Amino acid sequence: MLRKLIKEVTLAVFITASCHFGVQLYDDYSRYSEMQRLSEENVFIVTACRFGPPLHLCALFYIELCLIVTLIASRLTRLWNTLFSIIGLSGAVIIYIFWWQVYFRVMEASGATGPDVIKNYGYLVGGTFVDVAIAGGIALLVVLNVLDAAASSFRLDPEIGNHDSSKGPSQT
Repeated sequence: MLRKLIKEVTLAVFITASCHFGVQLYDDYSRYSEMQRLSEENVFIVTACRFGPPLHLCALFYIELCLIVTLIASRLTRLWNTLFSIIGLSGAVIIYIFWWQVYFRVMEASGATGPDVIKNYGYLVGGTFVDVAIAGGIALLVVLNVLDAAASSFRLDPEIGNHDSSKGPSQT
């Protein structure tokens, strides 16, 4: 039953992260398309240079890749499931930790006195409530996978330790 719950939660977190990533990509594209249109209409140059995508889009992309690995892991057998789950969930947790650290580095470098200076939610630069909810879903997946691994290693899993004791000891 725990394995089925892990599969369902993994799928829900993956779908949420995928939809959110798509919406964020569209918002970023729309914002810069509008800036381009305004600069052409008004014959002035908007100097919005940037090298690469915004930080939050990079973080969302890498989290999405880690969740793909975790989703694949939820469909595999025992050893591969554990290995890929550890890789995917660890990667997602590490990316969130780096994303949170960026906020505090920017605050320290800017000398800002309040968190309202930088667009954030839950101390994620460029983040939203959905990003925090996805982080919570990943934390839930970590806990569920640890419980599943503990149950498997102590033979508490009904799939592994299922034997009929009414027949008595085996006569081999």
